[in-house]
Amino acid sequence: MSHRLTPFVFVLTAAALVSCGKKSATYENPGVPIAESNLNAPKDETPAPSVESKSEVVPVALNPEHQILREVLDSMSDRFKGDIQIEDSQMDEFLFDLTKVLEAEKSFPEDDLSLYYLIDKKHKVGKDYVPKGLKPVKTNNYWNVSRNDLSLRPDVYEALKKMALGAKDDGITLMVSSTYRSYEYQKNLFNRYVKQDGEAEADRYSARPGTSQHQLGTAIDFGSIDEAFAETKMGRWLNEHSEEYGWSLSFPKEYEDVTGFMWECWHFRYIGVDACLFQNKWFCDVQQYMMEFIDAWKTKKGMDKSRDQKIAFDSAPEKIEETVPSKSEEPVLAKEEKPDSDQKTEIAYEKSGKDELPVAIAPSSTGEYVEEDDDLGDVVE
Repeated sequence: MSHRLTPFVFVLTAAALVSCGKKSATYENPGVPIAESNLNAPKDETPAPSVESKSEVVPVALNPEHQILREVLDSMSDRFKGDIQIEDSQMDEFLFDLTKVLEAEKSFPEDDLSLYYLIDKKHKVGKDYVPKGLKPVKTNNYWNVSRNDLSLRPDVYEALKKMALGAKDDGITLMVSSTYRSYEYQKNLFNRYVKQDGEAEADRYSARPGTSQHQLGTAIDFGSIDEAFAETKMGRWLNEHSEEYGWSLSFPKEYEDVTGFMWECWHFRYIGVDACLFQNKWFCDVQQYMMEFIDAWKTKKGMDKSRDQKIAFDSAPEKIEETVPSKSEEPVLAKEEKPDSDQKTEIAYEKSGKDELPVAIAPSSTGEYVEEDDDLGDVVE
């Protein structure tokens, strides 16, 4: 994986002294100091107390938060413990940074999932979960879109605006290719890929329904949705600057065994600037490591996660469909279209051959999009 160490995060990253790629994590334990007068005492004799020194040896008190941190770190995967090494001398600094990240969470929308919600092959959302107040993402003066049914959570939409403005200042116009996807859309897409490439291969690059970051309304696929995107101007800019705006690469190179998915240089999830700094400084810039740690920390500390669970599962989750769909259920395969003259990247995306949208997507809990003046110029339909 190529770390995005920009001047924005370099100082913090260098200060952390976190070791990536070591075989195992080690933690120093100061233990109980040993009196020098005891060191050379015969094994079968009890040493006489020192006459000169009246002070007794007192065991060093262990910081309870340090102990909890050790236990959480020790509960993580073998590769996590091999990559992430936090020494005793760093624990106070780590806990300070963690507190800042958890404090930032308090500013997230109260009626929707936390931006830190852990979703992966083991952690899901229900088939009825739809982000609140989804806002349409349409082409304007600062970004282009590949299709006309894109949408994001309102807070994430605002984050896209900020990043798009930053990109525009550097001469880059972002191309938004995929955003929110409903449970049903992801189900049809995954089943189609199973039929096309087999279940084992599909599992490497496509999420099963209920496990996709896209269903959260907080993730975007940019550009051409292929590995060549990494070497485009847009891809390089996102790699270098996305974290400055709170956007994190979800599936980095050479971490398929950690994330469950192949490298996706085009897939970014909005988690906020504080979390991006925390991820870069302490977790080898691997989003999955940080999300797993935060979830485990909350569990260990007994923090109430029932609100997120209630939002994620309004009803009991449906068992994932394992069978290959019939022909009538298949979504249309992705195809390439030539972009507009001012867009140099080819766009690959799911598109219907008919006039209607390929999948009906419920835009919000109320069934209506939120319309606002974004001051981003004319919208191109």
